[in-house]
Amino acid sequence: MSKSSASIDALPPRVLAKIEDLGRRIKLARKRRGLTLNEMARLMMISVGSLRRLESGTPGTSLGALATALLTLGLENDLDNVAAMETDMIGLAHERRRLEGNTDDKNKISYDF
Repeated sequence: MSKSSASIDALPPRVLAKIEDLGRRIKLARKRRGLTLNEMARLMMISVGSLRRLESGTPGTSLGALATALLTLGLENDLDNVAAMETDMIGLAHERRRLEGNTDDKNKISYDF
């Protein structure tokens, strides 16, 4: 049974779709390595149910489970790319505006999704 909370219920559809896609990709990576659910869960030291929730894209699944799955699959370096300064185009745009002294409201980036 999945947990429900106001924060999970309030997730935008785009975020839910991304989480579900991530779960599918983890499942495919596990299968490409020839690992069963039981084997992968044992290697991760989590329950099969927790791994199933991760692979199905359940939003309440812990970041620890995600990171451990990536480590188990040999994909832990992928975490280095999440919100990396070098690829954060919005952050770089803010930094450029700040350095140029261009901080007026009309040039602010919108975070409304």
